[in-house]
Amino acid sequence: PSDTLAERGIRGQAVRLMTAHRSKGLEWDLVVIAGVQDGVWPAIRPPHSLLRSERLDPRGDGRPPTFGALLAEERRLFYVAATRGRLRLVVTAVASAASDGDQPSRFHQQMVPFATSAPPLIPLARPRRGATLRGVVTELRLLAEEGETDEERDGAARRLATLVGDGIQVASPDRWWGLADVTVSDQPVRPVDEPLKLSGTAVEGLTSCALRWFLSREAKGEGGSSTAQGFGLAVHVLAAELFEDPAIDAETLVTHLDAVWHQLDFDTPWIADRERAEADAAVRRLVRWHRDRGERSMLGAEVEFVVEIPVGDDVVRVRGSMDRVEVDADDRVHVVDFKTGKGKPTAADLQEHAQLGVYQVAVAHGAIPEHDVSGGAELVHLRQEMAKAPGLPVVQSQAPPVPDAPFFAYDLLARSTHTLRAEQFSATPNDRCSVCAFRKACPAQEGQPTVTEESR
Repeated sequence: PSDTLAERGIRGQAVRLMTAHRSKGLEWDLVVIAGVQDGVWPAIRPPHSLLRSERLDPRGDGRPPTFGALLAEERRLFYVAATRGRLRLVVTAVASAASDGDQPSRFHQQMVPFATSAPPLIPLARPRRGATLRGVVTELRLLAEEGETDEERDGAARRLATLVGDGIQVASPDRWWGLADVTVSDQPVRPVDEPLKLSGTAVEGLTSCALRWFLSREAKGEGGSSTAQGFGLAVHVLAAELFEDPAIDAETLVTHLDAVWHQLDFDTPWIADRERAEADAAVRRLVRWHRDRGERSMLGAEVEFVVEIPVGDDVVRVRGSMDRVEVDADDRVHVVDFKTGKGKPTAADLQEHAQLGVYQVAVAHGAIPEHDVSGGAELVHLRQEMAKAPGLPVVQSQAPPVPDAPFFAYDLLARSTHTLRAEQFSATPNDRCSVCAFRKACPAQEGQPTVTEESR
């Protein structure tokens, strides 16, 4: 699959790979016709080119060939390929167990009665790796390192040495990734003589998958702003406006939304219309939630903070911005984080939600002047509606720290600090792997080629 069909010079005894058309007039002792699948051979769909050159056929009236004519032409081409072998002919096909999967061609089935040896009755599984040079070298490397017997390991090593002797440089250990010594940078990721600077988002990224955080934040590999981010930004601005003027109504906020909506770039008009309807509903849920706040009073919106927190022998400088801060009758602080995404954490994951936990730790260390006792934190999902209370958003609450008991967020801060100081950015599979922009470069993803493998 990684080779080319272009004709090249033949060097000695070598396997020739070509189309059936190119094989006309040639013969070999052994010929293999591979992949004789239904829909591929015969290919009975009429050919259509951009300039419709098939209509210039001087032998006819220019009309597309009939099904019978196409089938006869494909049969003649198959006959050419099948008669190139002097001593032996091998015809292969794949029979899928699924009814709509790959099935052998009629040509393959018609060859069975003429076979000198019975076809295998035991289905063969697909190989773990493709029969490419890279796949062969990878398989030999695996056997040389992890073979069950000394004979198997030695045999794989000898075959690798043979490939190197034939000029296949990728088989040489000098060219293998992963065997070089680990490099050490003279410049650390974070200055060792300064407090570490972290945010709730950074702690969440470092503890969920440090490799993804490094590639997106430090290596600046993250993609540009999406329309989903623009959606969230617009709704957050309106939430801050609602704090500044608690008497403002939903219709006024929706009018303000219309004034900025045209600045968002959507792929198609229908997507823009759908998202506009979602944003309208989110704003109305926001206003309805704001009106039903109960006894808690508002302290601020988009509250920025910077606090220093001791973590072992280190000091972490945590900064961030809280969407809304409220205080209850017992003078306890409640941090509210607005979400405009389509998903939400499970009840178990919510109690160890990194961003909310860091906010609560920040409150305990002076993020809100004159208020250092946290009463909990909550996520308000503006895009999602409560089933039992139409018009209200889904709200998830995280319990506050318990006095004289460990709080999970301190452990997350300690782990993040160790990761940054040790500069060990390992890949950790999690529920966001399917949407990760670096999935193909991730060594933790089974069956996915890494960047180093693709560039080899």
